[in-house]
Amino acid sequence: MLHLSRFCRHTFPLALALSLWSLPLTSNAQVLEVRPTLVDNSSMVEQALRENTARTSTVLEGNGSLLQITYRSSEPIEVYLVPLAAEKSFVPTDYVRFTMPITQESTVNIDLTVSPGWSPGNHRYYFSLLSRTENADAAFIRVEFLPASAGQTLKALVRHIFTPEPYTPSSYHVLRGYRFLGISFTAALGVLILLAATLCALLVRRGLRLTAVLAVLIGGSLFYQLRFGIDLLRFTKEHLTGYELHGIYDEAGSVHVIAENLRTLTQDGRQPAIVYVCRDGTNFKEKLLRYFTYPLNVSAEAASVKSASYAVVMDKLQWSFDGTEKREGTLRCGALNASAEKLTGFPDGSVLFRLLPPSPKA
Repeated sequence: MLHLSRFCRHTFPLALALSLWSLPLTSNAQVLEVRPTLVDNSSMVEQALRENTARTSTVLEGNGSLLQITYRSSEPIEVYLVPLAAEKSFVPTDYVRFTMPITQESTVNIDLTVSPGWSPGNHRYYFSLLSRTENADAAFIRVEFLPASAGQTLKALVRHIFTPEPYTPSSYHVLRGYRFLGISFTAALGVLILLAATLCALLVRRGLRLTAVLAVLIGGSLFYQLRFGIDLLRFTKEHLTGYELHGIYDEAGSVHVIAENLRTLTQDGRQPAIVYVCRDGTNFKEKLLRYFTYPLNVSAEAASVKSASYAVVMDKLQWSFDGTEKREGTLRCGALNASAEKLTGFPDGSVLFRLLPPSPKA
């Protein structure tokens, strides 16, 4: 769902300032309250990329439930952080985000336990920073991990169990499942149910043994389904509300409406239509559009530009259209630089164009 690896470009002074961790804390630093939130949809990332032109990243390593940062900055810094597993892999839905405000010198305490991927012990974290301009005067004076107490660990365990299951159209076929302290809740609950059933089989008297075992197995299954049922009701309401009121279906955005428009425009079938998709990020929406409009040729490849008759701009950061009042003009987007007619815009920000043949030379 989320792809933040492109934040690795070192484009503003924070990258250099990360080497200053060894400097001591100053007594003048005030403590600011910063609350991290889970990143559960791509719109957060897309908006951050639109609003921030400078990006950098690093990897932090330490043992603790709080990340304490003393810093200074002339601009707000948006931060994305995720626990790393072996070989720098990570779970996309473990990402948290927070904003560090403008300050001459302040300290922020970041609660790492907000991420379902957090667990006690030493961990590495992918740390991505974004700023509105590349001239941000920003520096990290000190970065320190504060150890977790038993109470904080227990609090994190309960929080993780009640963290909603992320569900998007990209989860059609599989759900990752609940986790706590980096452990699969589904697997842990399954083991506990089997252990409880085994104890019942060994300890309960023979006449009630089968009843007790079945009660444990069925009760454990119903308990898990009740937990999931709460989330099922939640995201069903979210999806229906977004679809009915705004014409947007979660991560799929307005793809279903774009597909309907393209099918209407090409229903005569006199010539095979080729649709050029100009986008940034992943090809998730492009794949959905290809599926919904089959057998139309839908592609984001530059080679499809020459023969394309329609273009869809979706989730693109930089593009332009200088259309007149008649909505005709030059569309510049990705590999495309051609005359076009703007047909319609959609609630998720996507725009559908008809590509026009080049004007004959005088």
